[in-house]
Amino acid sequence: MALGGCGGGDDRASDASAQLPACAAAKKAAPRPELLPADFPLPPGTRLTSSRLPFEGQAIVEGVTPGGLDRAADFFGDELEDAGYAAGRRDAEPGERESLFTGRDLRGGWRVNDIPNCEGASKLTLVLIRL
Repeated sequence: MALGGCGGGDDRASDASAQLPACAAAKKAAPRPELLPADFPLPPGTRLTSSRLPFEGQAIVEGVTPGGLDRAADFFGDELEDAGYAAGRRDAEPGERESLFTGRDLRGGWRVNDIPNCEGASKLTLVLIRL
């Protein structure tokens, strides 16, 4: 199942580097949850793989995104502000990049992690809370 509209909506979506490697592409796609706005920017080629609603007005969304940690972090750093979200301070540790954000009746955070034995893709986790 393809997830149209999950990317950032720019020309990078057609870039060959926006393709998931086989080790990540095998993950089954999940529908975009209602709490994740249709215009919330996701790196081109991102595939959402799960979402859960631990509490009303909250969602935890997971997926895989092409490229390494820095590429995903740079994408969110560039695109979230343009989409109307204020980014919090970034944090970086070996194998992980993350930041909080607020805006447009939503607050939350994004995190990308290395995927063991899967170079060229990162695990994406979004935590969303409706204000």
